[in-house]
Amino acid sequence: MAVNKNRDTNQDTNAVQYTQRSNWLVGLNVVLMVALSVALVAGLQWLGMTRLGRVDITASGINSLTAPTEALLKGIDQKVTLTSLYFKTDIENKDQDRYRSTVDDLLELYRVSNRSKIEFESINPLQDHEKRSALLTRLANRKLYKEQAAGHVKAVNRFQEEFAERITELLGEDLAQIQTFGELSGNAAQLTNEVKEMFVRLGRDVRTADQQIKDALASEVPAYSVATSRLRKSYSDISRSLENIVIVGAQYTQKPDEFPPPVQQFFVDASSRYNALIGDLKTENETISQLPVLDLDQIIRELAGPKPNPILIETEDQAVVISFQEIWPPIDGQSLDASFEERSFQGEQMLTSAILKLTQTTTTAVVFVRHGGSPLIASANAMNRQPAGPFARMRAQLENVNFRIYEWDLATSSEPPAIDSEALRTIFVVDRPTPPRPNPLQQGPQDLEFTPDKLDVLKRALGDSPRAIFLGGFLPDATGAPAPYEFKDYLETDWGILTDNNRVLLFIEPVAPGKYRFVRFPLNMFGASFSDHPISASLSAMQAMFPLVAPTSISETPPENVKHHRLAWMDRSDSIWNVSDAQYYFDQQTEEFIVPADGDYQGEFMFGVAAEKDESKVVLINSTQFATDRFAQEQQRVITPHGLDAIPINPGNATLFINALHWLNDNVAMMNLGSPIDYSTLNIKKGATSTLAVQVFATAVWPLLAAVCGLGVYFARRR
Repeated sequence: MAVNKNRDTNQDTNAVQYTQRSNWLVGLNVVLMVALSVALVAGLQWLGMTRLGRVDITASGINSLTAPTEALLKGIDQKVTLTSLYFKTDIENKDQDRYRSTVDDLLELYRVSNRSKIEFESINPLQDHEKRSALLTRLANRKLYKEQAAGHVKAVNRFQEEFAERITELLGEDLAQIQTFGELSGNAAQLTNEVKEMFVRLGRDVRTADQQIKDALASEVPAYSVATSRLRKSYSDISRSLENIVIVGAQYTQKPDEFPPPVQQFFVDASSRYNALIGDLKTENETISQLPVLDLDQIIRELAGPKPNPILIETEDQAVVISFQEIWPPIDGQSLDASFEERSFQGEQMLTSAILKLTQTTTTAVVFVRHGGSPLIASANAMNRQPAGPFARMRAQLENVNFRIYEWDLATSSEPPAIDSEALRTIFVVDRPTPPRPNPLQQGPQDLEFTPDKLDVLKRALGDSPRAIFLGGFLPDATGAPAPYEFKDYLETDWGILTDNNRVLLFIEPVAPGKYRFVRFPLNMFGASFSDHPISASLSAMQAMFPLVAPTSISETPPENVKHHRLAWMDRSDSIWNVSDAQYYFDQQTEEFIVPADGDYQGEFMFGVAAEKDESKVVLINSTQFATDRFAQEQQRVITPHGLDAIPINPGNATLFINALHWLNDNVAMMNLGSPIDYSTLNIKKGATSTLAVQVFATAVWPLLAAVCGLGVYFARRR
């Protein structure tokens, strides 16, 4: 019995121990799984916060930069520092946090695009005083600004080491000499008293200038331009005052009876005493006037100015400030108090433009060529009642991607404009010449006619390796008849591009066999097809509109070695007709239906073509005004993934034009850079690598990890 009792006791003890061990293992299993879950969640959170694992799975890519921006950033070969100075306070309004967080997220996207070259820092200028001081010191040490400041430093040093003492010594000596004249009367007393007061004032001004210069140089960033501006004022005042003494002295030497001999001699000798100093001060002033403008001073003013929320972009040599108003322009007008919802976000466009200009040392000149008519690229001027040119806003868009824009009127000048020496290539944008307009007040045309010699002038300017965009299309003259295309023969002979600018494409809607009716904007072509050429490959998903399209074709016997590329065309359609007299159709608008005219026909009509031969390239878009602001820059307010925004109605127009310039510039890597950002529908990318990774982790990796942990616990319990 004792044996059985002991056995039962041992069994009970073993059962208790087994139960305790099982409970312990179960608890350990729970703790382990919880720890793994917490570690996983924490790791994912950390990846998300640091952007190391950020992926964008939206079809519109609203959480990503555009492809051209990423291509630019990945190709940067120097360090770029992005600094957000969006302020933060305890009493800020709700919009400020939205502005700040949006900009910080954008700058972080730039950083992760090239971690080795791009740095991002956020500074609160109201609190981070040490960071702000370090930033200003860093700016002052940039190579370009040190080079710009070198001449200013020399001018300040010459004042402190030479001119201040020289001026003070001369004034002191002459004051002392005047004191020896004793009591004077009449004109002599009046003149010497005026000279004494002048010397006292000039001496005081020199001392004041010296102190002001020291104060300017003692600031966080030495304000050299303030110092040299102060010097110019002092030098001008001193030299002018001394010259007056010389002039007055010369006048009074003609009246020796009115002045005692010492006074007379004082003024007679004034020229010999002052001329050397006057000459040196004028020379110094001329030297100072030729000193370069200090870009750093402007940057400091923009950073410390009354307008908050700037962004600073720095390279190894220089920097640029992007203002809040440039990043967040009001959708309607220039209202300074517009809310977050009333502003358009232009962050990527402005940042990419600034980085491009800072990192690309070479530029390309684009010359808009016209013959007569109004200026093409001029900005509006309300004072002179000058309207904006048809390419004014396009000009700004091109300048944002580092093109330098010029204009040339062939009607008034036989030489193209002088091109900046930094431009390594010149591309011509050749507009259709303005048809001469009859002048009822005199015989003959009001505008100059385009004569063959003008074509020769243009060809000389194009050179042996021309790079040009020709803007063609249908253009009526003053009588309504189609104006001849002045570059037709050149394009055919030299490039094998055939244009029929006596005809125009017309959009009319079929209602029955052989019967048609008008639709809105019958001379504007929508729904064009585009080739996969780099110029036009990205346009298939963009809306584009082309007015007054004239048909184009390629010669069956092109010039030797010329290679052609189709860019854009209208597919064959019952609605699109190639007509010789559009007025014939307009006259039928009041009829029940429209009947096609004899000789008008349907078909596939090409209107965009590129051609190249050796180092030469040209592009023809046979649609007049397609790239003008009226069509390429027209905007509408829409809801985008970033909120309410004003975006181009026809983004494909600007993209086609800008991409043509990139191609002519041999810069295919920059395709679509500077084009309008296209907002598409927000969707999950099907089959995207990022989505697949999430699916694999959720359906395989995580369950497998849980299974491994479970098996580990199971075998531990079996022991």
